[in-house]
Amino acid sequence: MLTFGARYDQNKIRGQKETGYRYNLAYIDQFAEGTVGLAVGFAHMDSPQPGYQNEPWGYTSFNGGSGPNPAAGANPDPTKQIIGGAKFFKFNADNKRDGLMATLQLRPNDFWEGTIDWLYSRYDRTEVKSGAEFWTEWGGGTNVQPGWTADGGTVTESNWVGVYPVIRMDSNPSKSRLDSFGFNNKFNLSANWTLNADLSYSRARNNYRNIETAAGIAGGTTTLHFALDPSGIFYNYDFGVDIGDPANLVIRGVPDWGGQGGYYKNFNVEDKIQAVRLNLIRSFDSGAFSSIDFGLNFTKRSKFKSDYEARLCLVDCTGGMAEYVPFTGSVIDFGVGGIDKLAIYDADALVAAGTWNIIDSPIDWFWGKSWEVEENSPRFISRPISIPKSATCRYAAMPVSSMCKPTRTARVGRSSTTPVPARSVR
Repeated sequence: MLTFGARYDQNKIRGQKETGYRYNLAYIDQFAEGTVGLAVGFAHMDSPQPGYQNEPWGYTSFNGGSGPNPAAGANPDPTKQIIGGAKFFKFNADNKRDGLMATLQLRPNDFWEGTIDWLYSRYDRTEVKSGAEFWTEWGGGTNVQPGWTADGGTVTESNWVGVYPVIRMDSNPSKSRLDSFGFNNKFNLSANWTLNADLSYSRARNNYRNIETAAGIAGGTTTLHFALDPSGIFYNYDFGVDIGDPANLVIRGVPDWGGQGGYYKNFNVEDKIQAVRLNLIRSFDSGAFSSIDFGLNFTKRSKFKSDYEARLCLVDCTGGMAEYVPFTGSVIDFGVGGIDKLAIYDADALVAAGTWNIIDSPIDWFWGKSWEVEENSPRFISRPISIPKSATCRYAAMPVSSMCKPTRTARVGRSSTTPVPARSVR
């Protein structure tokens, strides 16, 4: 038997459309007069996911900023609330998954039956995040100007000077791999005794990477007008400099944030399980009980997480405004927060090209995020007895015995002064 299925899908948000698709293929058949069975399947998915984010940092008292140039007649009102800052982004994400499975079943005689199962899955996700963020009250150098508007206790429109727009280009790719194998054997020892022997192995690997990079306008600070959208759902922003023109921008760290040009994280998780199981089944032709099942099971599991973090610096993150390089990129349609165009660059490509120096973060920033766990679990299995639906009998309690409890050793937060080496997922 051969089957095939396919599906087309479309994700749409605020006029932006992305299309994807899925398909699957399966083949099932028997050979050698029904003594050999085979099943093979494959599935593929490609699903883009666009998205937007327009989010205030939070609200705080309206004090008018802490910059050096307070404007006469601005008259901020601390009894009212105002956004302390905001961030707005456009997302482009894509999810790709491939899955392959195969099952081979053998039954050459009445004594033995074997089944081999195999599964492989790979999942890759890319996410590019482009946008900007800024501060009003929650940061230095800003001052509100006269002419602000409030609705009730919240400022809904105002003008500011000394605003530092942080242009953000981030990338958050991830990779996942799964391998699973099983070999089950069934031996019919007699009319009433059956032995099952099962071997299994599985390994899941995940790699996550987070790249955050920053740029800014060439002059450092500019003016800002923000106002609540007529929908009442989000704010619109208008900077004094066009952030959709690459000529107005430079790649530079944020002096108020320690001068970092960005941040880099790379962490891996691996989970591996190996198991052996032997169990005997004694069936009964008559009586209150139909069968009893008992045996041994041994499971070995190991799991680790490694984490590495670093600062991205054009030189050494101490140069302030003087530490910058030209902005090389392109322009995209943006459509978030009232901003039609945004200048962007490829953060992954610039990191790979060595635009920033990757300087190890202090080890105490991330050493506690790495750990390793190992577990060995031998057990004696005594399964509940099976009772036919037609039987009427009195239940008897059957204890579940245990030869030994699972032994677990865990190391949390390695004390080494060097980062845990990252293991790549291929």
